Amino acid sequence: MKLICGLHGFLGDPSDFDLWANQLGLDTENCYFPGLLDSKTPLKPNKCLQEWAESFNDCISDNFKQTEKTLIGYSLGGRLALHALLDNPDMWDRVILLSTNPGLLTYEEKKTRMIQDKKWAQRFTNEPLREVLNAWNEQPVLAGSSPIQHSATLEATMRFFPKILENWSLARQEIAAQDLKSVDYKIQWIMGKEDEKFISILNNLKSMNLAKNSYVHPSCGHRLLQCEAVPGSVTV
Repeated sequence: MKLICGLHGFLGDPSDFDLWANQLGLDTENCYFPGLLDSKTPLKPNKCLQEWAESFNDCISDNFKQTEKTLIGYSLGGRLALHALLDNPDMWDRVILLSTNPGLLTYEEKKTRMIQDKKWAQRFTNEPLREVLNAWNEQPVLAGSSPIQHSATLEATMRFFPKILENWSLARQEIAAQDLKSVDYKIQWIMGKEDEKFISILNNLKSMNLAKNSYVHPSCGHRLLQCEAVPGSVTV
């Protein structure tokens, strides 16, 4: 039996995977798409990335007995998926990373990102959610993608947003591309053609002889889960 597990992105929820799950014909009885912001889940952002990965892998081991396991991560979920993979490479047969950054290389890059994330955390704490969402959707990396809409669900979970930006910031990620050489054969990287920043990241991975299994979605930007999955492009 095969388990398909999916980790959604920042401001997302498990339903983000519905479109791809339907188009890829996934057996929903063997799918696990946890809500990372659900008050009932043990997977909330109250731990650092490495501690979260250990808890997540323990959760999978304790609750799912399928012998073959695939992990899909989108954006922030891809960051979490990378940590889960490196925490226990033997657990995961394959990992599909959608619009995922493999990690920052320099101290200056991490310092800049931490400053940015702290500013966003302050905005999510102090300003009306609708206004902050509008600003978030206007970021250049999200150009070409449909904006995330204000909703009661986001209002109910917004207390977690500053904690995510603090504990799960890309600046906190100690993993970098060179750490992936031993597990690259398990990873499929998928980027949107209209996402110039992440296409550049993909090309950089290839220049390092990584991302041997990769796919560029021909008609999508960063928010890949909003686009139709291309049959045959995803190996689950």
